[in-house]
Amino acid sequence: MKKLLAGILALALCSTNMPPQTIFAEEFTSGNQDVVSEEETPEIFTNEEQETAGETDEELSVFSSEEIPEFNDTPDEAMAAAENTQNGVIDLADNNNVPDGVYTISSAGDYKFTCSQETGNRIVVDGKNILAGANINIYLNNVNINTFAGPALQIRGNVEAAVTIHLTGTNNLITKYTYSAGLQKDNEAPLIIKTNDSDTTAGILNARSINGDGAGIGGGGYFSCSNITIKSCSVIASSKYGAGIGGGKQGIGSNITIKSASVTASSTDGAGIGGGGYGASSVSGITINSSSVTASSTNGAGIGSAGGTCSNIGISGGSVKAYSDR
Repeated sequence: MKKLLAGILALALCSTNMPPQTIFAEEFTSGNQDVVSEEETPEIFTNEEQETAGETDEELSVFSSEEIPEFNDTPDEAMAAAENTQNGVIDLADNNNVPDGVYTISSAGDYKFTCSQETGNRIVVDGKNILAGANINIYLNNVNINTFAGPALQIRGNVEAAVTIHLTGTNNLITKYTYSAGLQKDNEAPLIIKTNDSDTTAGILNARSINGDGAGIGGGGYFSCSNITIKSCSVIASSKYGAGIGGGKQGIGSNITIKSASVTASSTDGAGIGGGGYGASSVSGITINSSSVTASSTNGAGIGSAGGTCSNIGISGGSVKAYSDR
């Protein structure tokens, strides 16, 4: 009788054309047996469920250990790099991110930058494909750019969208190219520089044009600049022939607002805040509100025009020092 039963069971197994482990898996799944594969890990592999189901180690041994995925709770460098990429943070010092030395922003949205070390790689905002009225948010987190090739960060003249620069930590935008500003603004749309909203410590921006014609923040050499707002952050800006903040050499600086900020702006021949050196044009629209400001020049004005007239300068609250050595 036992031989007869064994023969019937063997015949049944052959007729179903199913391996023993497939039959076993079928007993513990409510779906179609075709969806069970050797690469899947059925829920029966937890200790509690094994005890509930009353299965023995012998019954479970039909699954090899290779089919059970291994988990590693320790993050390695590759995992950190992947997370960094998912967060959209761009390391400017990594030439794989900036293969030609320039990271170009060509669409509206948020852009987050950091630097693992000082770099000559630069940031350029190009408005060719960006609609007027759009917003561009640039997040600088301890970025350190020191370049001979042009502005450390440039907003081109074709940008009609508002640009906001959010600062975390200390950020250096330094150029040694003669005709460039450290942070060069060639357009007329608003530029706002501020501390990142999530930070409790004021962000710092150090923008300089070393021995150049461009401003620290503002116009390149022989170019004017307007519509800059600096608020709730700390800024140090300097130039030789341009303004610390404002126009480049022979350029006008106007519509500059400083609110609840700490600013030190200096120039050799231009104004600390206002017009660049060797210019005879008028400067207007400089507003300082509840801020600590020191604006100085060797041969120009502390605040205003280095060679022309100035008007509409308003100061309310805070502490403002403006002086010239001339």
